[in-house]
Amino acid sequence: IDTIEKLGEFCRVHVRYLPNFDISQLNEVRDAKHLLAEMPILSHLNALKLDKLASVLRPCDFEDGQFVMKEGEEGNEMYIIDDGACDVIIKGTKVAQLDRGRYFGEVALLRDAPRNASIRANGKTRCLALTRNIFDQFIGPTLRTVFIFEQVPLLAPLSFEDRLSLAKVVVKKTFIGKDIIVQGDPGETMYIITKGEVSIKI
Repeated sequence: IDTIEKLGEFCRVHVRYLPNFDISQLNEVRDAKHLLAEMPILSHLNALKLDKLASVLRPCDFEDGQFVMKEGEEGNEMYIIDDGACDVIIKGTKVAQLDRGRYFGEVALLRDAPRNASIRANGKTRCLALTRNIFDQFIGPTLRTVFIFEQVPLLAPLSFEDRLSLAKVVVKKTFIGKDIIVQGDPGETMYIITKGEVSIKI
């Protein structure tokens, strides 16, 4: 749509024909958004951000038995299963199967480590790939907080869903040469050290 002219109570719309426009691309983005909206890990994103994320995902098709990624490889993408299923293989043994809406590959991006498992298509499968930059922009900060919670004895026993819920409400603060808490003050906040160190005085 080039222009919209409002004349009194009437609206005249001028439409320009786009010969190279592929309506299937628009449908793919719409379907991807619906899939993303069902994922708890993305529930903190508003509709606008979901639209943007859906528009930059890269569809990848895999044949039955084809590896999406292999254990020990360097990882630069995270994948979301859009259609079909994938087997999770560790040291040659199948340990799990993932279906539509499940994701994998995030650990290598979070920890800058090699892939900790191989993923193989179980039947014809389509995945949506997120590059590292996209991952860091939309998902990385929340998932990194979830992984930090795994290292805290008090929070480690919680389910992934519960840790994810906490990650969405935590507030990050930076202290440089300041008191974080003072003995005798009311205790209303819990702190988790993610970087640096503190000294304790009584």
